[in-house]
Amino acid sequence: MSGLRVVHAHGDRITITEPVTGVELLSYVYAAEAAWESPKPYIHPLRTLAGDVVT
Repeated sequence: MSGLRVVHAHGDRITITEPVTGVELLSYVYAAEAAWESPKPYIHPLRTLAGDVVT
């Protein structure tokens, strides 16, 4: 069993994926495409291990 997969796209977001099922658990976005879109960092989508979207 291995740990979670973390990918950091510098200047954009951090994505965490469960390696066995390939489910993207969350994406932490800290740089929105447009300033008016989201002035603060946010997490979307947020999923359960089964892949159900919580946010």
